[in-house]
Amino acid sequence: MQKAFDTVNHDILLYKLSNYGIGGVVYQWFKKYLSDRKQFISVAGVSSEIGSISMGVSQGSVLGPLLFLLYVNDIHKAVLDAKVKLFADYTNLFLYGKNLCTLFDRANACLQHMFKWFIANRLNFNVDKTCFVLSVMTEKNHHDFQLKVNGKNISRVDSCKYLGVIIDSNLSWKEHSDYVCKST
Repeated sequence: MQKAFDTVNHDILLYKLSNYGIGGVVYQWFKKYLSDRKQFISVAGVSSEIGSISMGVSQGSVLGPLLFLLYVNDIHKAVLDAKVKLFADYTNLFLYGKNLCTLFDRANACLQHMFKWFIANRLNFNVDKTCFVLSVMTEKNHHDFQLKVNGKNISRVDSCKYLGVIIDSNLSWKEHSDYVCKST
């Protein structure tokens, strides 16, 4: 996601809160909390004009991360053919299969569904920060397969960090072990 906390749409968030069963006084409190917000910046004693905030939730607040998680909590419903794992503003899809052609077709379909969810929820899908790791046990002709989002190719990498653990395409743990040894 790109600028995820900054682009949360308040109307969509309130709709989702209502769908999660938050109503009455608590719903009204959240509505008041999100409306008529103002901000300004002050540096070295010089302050900007006061501006209105019409979207977003504050990352530095106690409620901001909670409201963001409630906002993205339904993303798994958009992608039924993969495991969706969320951590803050990082989203990961996990797919597996025996046939690479079928797997890539499924992955591209899942990415398309996810992209539509991002559009519907007015969030930005950052293709430039998106990559995939392919771990192949038997098939060797896998160089022609490509993943795309909105016509843009997703980079294939040999390894990536997931929640602090480096996962490589061979599932060997060597790269992660080397990383841990270097950092101690």
